[in-house]
Amino acid sequence: MSLERAWELMARKLAGEASEAELAELDQLLKANPGLHFPMQTLTDLWQQKAVADQAELDVAFRKHI
Repeated sequence: MSLERAWELMARKLAGEASEAELAELDQLLKANPGLHFPMQTLTDLWQQKAVADQAELDVAFRKHI
């Protein structure tokens, strides 16, 4: 199993598209590759954060960026 497959499964999990078989496969990949736990947990945490900015704040940030 490749690292690429692990990231693909993680993306499917976060999008709510992973099947039970894919979730089990991801679990096995994480057990076999403990070094993936931290980056995958970080990605999960970032994915689950709720945006706190309203549209006006986003417009101001965008104008500053430009």
